Amino acid sequence: METMRRVRRTASGYGVHSRTRPGQVRVDILIGILVACVVCPVPVRSQSRDAAGCWSERMRAAGAIAEQRPGTVAVAVITPDGQQFGLRAHRPVATASLLKTTLLLGYLGQPRVRDRRLAGPEQRRRAATIRRSDDRATEQILRRLTAQTVAQAARRSGQRAFHFNSRVWGASRTTARDQARLMITIEHALPRRHRAYGMRLLRTVAKPQRWGLTVAAPQGTRIWFKGGWGSGTGRVAHQAARLDTGWRIWSVAVMTTDSPSHAVAVSTVERIGRVVLGDGPC
Repeated sequence: METMRRVRRTASGYGVHSRTRPGQVRVDILIGILVACVVCPVPVRSQSRDAAGCWSERMRAAGAIAEQRPGTVAVAVITPDGQQFGLRAHRPVATASLLKTTLLLGYLGQPRVRDRRLAGPEQRRRAATIRRSDDRATEQILRRLTAQTVAQAARRSGQRAFHFNSRVWGASRTTARDQARLMITIEHALPRRHRAYGMRLLRTVAKPQRWGLTVAAPQGTRIWFKGGWGSGTGRVAHQAARLDTGWRIWSVAVMTTDSPSHAVAVSTVERIGRVVLGDGPC
């Protein structure tokens, strides 16, 4: 005999009720239990352990590559859920042009700047500092900032080991961990009025500087980044990036020192980037 069904109005809507054979009730209950087990989510704690293992494996792979490359490599990652992983992540290195991101924060965050419209020439000079890494534009910013303002911008963006060198700005000190913190927090560290402008600069860095992490990033990833290098010598070559992979925000910094050439350093950053970035966050 076929199952007979009738529909009646209930307080919460329409409910379907059936008269079934006794044996079918037991089968329906069993099927319901099996379906519930199939679709039930994996416990968060288990997912967290799996992700931590994945990130740790990526760090081991990065370490293996670093051992085979000339020079010294430091790496830091901040995951979408705030976990931190790294390789020599607290090792101090010269900032080179990575400092320019902190200078942008310092300039836009000044009381006389943060709530007003930027003039056209002002916007173009700040853009040159980030998009083309122009040193002359950087010198203009520095003439308008005090060491205290730069230090405050660094603290506001989570940098804890930062040290500003006002005499030789490229010799200021940072770590991979600090640069990953800077990139994960930068959107909210920028003043509200200038947030879109600042993020657009980091999103549209000039094509000749789009090497390393930008090449290694998974397809479809949005990336905001800044690089720093030592006049093409290979002495320092760094990149720090903020990534958006399917609305999951994370950050990565790769710092290299003492490579025999800039080309070798660029290759190192890209190779490290490919194993750390993988096909997206764990």
